[in-house]
Amino acid sequence: MNSYDTSSAAGSRRPPASAPHWFAKLLALVLLVLCVMIGLAGIILPVIPGLLFLAFAVVIAARLCPPLGRRLRRHAVFAPYMESSDRFAVLNLPDKVKYAFWFAVKVLWDSCVLLIHYSGRLLAWLLRKDGAGY
Repeated sequence: MNSYDTSSAAGSRRPPASAPHWFAKLLALVLLVLCVMIGLAGIILPVIPGLLFLAFAVVIAARLCPPLGRRLRRHAVFAPYMESSDRFAVLNLPDKVKYAFWFAVKVLWDSCVLLIHYSGRLLAWLLRKDGAGY
């Protein structure tokens, strides 16, 4: 018998290796709720980077809900984040810490770029001379 053979007993079936354990799902759900709470507090309090925690919450939610993940992969803003976070689960702890740091830096940088872009558009809209901005 090869090592990859499984017995036909009803109780010996295991979930596939890619299926997350119930504790991992529970931990991800708790982390998702914490990120959403901190993110919402960060929108109100300027000291906390709320968008960063909301971005983490979106990535975690996409991992817990595959239809949401597929939808985010089709979105132009979220697709690069989803693609870059695919191999996170197989990284060792030091690499996970490095990845989380650089992911946070990228989210903050992209948030600043979008803020500058849309602030410029808002300013251009406000400064229009024809008064048709309403």
